[in-house]
Amino acid sequence: MSITLPDFIYEWAKDEDVMLVSPCIGVCNTNEETGLCEGCYRTKDEIKAWKEGPNARRIEVLKTVMERRQSQS
Repeated sequence: MSITLPDFIYEWAKDEDVMLVSPCIGVCNTNEETGLCEGCYRTKDEIKAWKEGPNARRIEVLKTVMERRQSQS
C-alpha cells in the first residue's frame, strides 16, 4: 500500500529553509531484531541523516515510517 502525505507537507518541503518535523516521539530504543527505533520506526541511519538531509529525503523517510507502522498493526 502506498502512503500519501497531506499536500501541505509537500508545500512546506519545497522550502529547504523549513525543516520538516521529525517523527521522533522520545521513545528511543532500537529493536535488535528489526534494527528500528521502537518509538519512531526509523533505522539508525535514517535518524542520523534526518538533520542533514534535504526535505525530499525526509518525505521519503516519513512515508517509510508510516508504512512500517501500518505493517506493525
